Amino acid sequence: MSNNVKGPTGPPTPVKPNAFADIVRCHTNGALMLFHTRVYGDDWCEKKAVLEGVVHNAYDVYMKLRDQPIVVLVIWTILLVAVLWSLFSMRWSIAFVSVATFIVTLLPGPLFHRLAIVLPTKFLAAITIFIFATLFLGEVFDFYERYWWWDILLHGGSAVGFGLIGFLFVFFMFEGDKYAAPPVAVAFVSFCFGVTIGVAWEIFEFSMDQIFDLNMQKSGLIDTMGDLIVDMIGASVGATAGFFFLKGRQLGGLSAMIDEFVSMNRRLYSKLRKHR
Repeated sequence: MSNNVKGPTGPPTPVKPNAFADIVRCHTNGALMLFHTRVYGDDWCEKKAVLEGVVHNAYDVYMKLRDQPIVVLVIWTILLVAVLWSLFSMRWSIAFVSVATFIVTLLPGPLFHRLAIVLPTKFLAAITIFIFATLFLGEVFDFYERYWWWDILLHGGSAVGFGLIGFLFVFFMFEGDKYAAPPVAVAFVSFCFGVTIGVAWEIFEFSMDQIFDLNMQKSGLIDTMGDLIVDMIGASVGATAGFFFLKGRQLGGLSAMIDEFVSMNRRLYSKLRKHR
């Protein structure tokens, strides 16, 4: 077989080594198109595009699930099983709480993505566990009534979280410049932030009890003061973790969580590079 093919006019045009493969591929694709058109109809291209889109979306979902912490996947599985069981047994209230919990656990990822903030897996896992413990375990399994310490545990955990968030926010305002914001001052403002969130929640509980005649405060003043004391302890733990972080020390795994968040969001703490 000759390696030259005559062009439209003039002398033979040299053909590149891969040209024959391209010609065969074009004829093969043309034959496949004709075959699919006769078998599946003229809209087979649209069907193929839809199928490819479904496969692509399924692959994207798989990749996103693979990147999730194990504890988050376990919680999502429990919630989906609870939804199916409650629908089968017609327990509509449990189905509603399970679906609501599942939806709320999905919100942190898109929310922080919209804010252009990278959320470390430890933060995502902690948020998901807190939502699951508050809404699902607390309401469906009535943990608030079964275990007297359940509300205290959640208040303390949320206070630690808000203390960390307060530290990261204040530290962000100074762009990570620890010389412009001394560790003691940053930790104190972080503590105040965490306690303020706790006070705002107690005001919310009081308002719901007064307006809608609920019983969110349980025993009234004693419950409120107990929650505020726990909030202060939790916020002090979060703020202390931030203080140790600025000092280059560790307070359990909390300072490591702060370091991971800062490392993954360096653009928010640009001045930290110059001093660390």
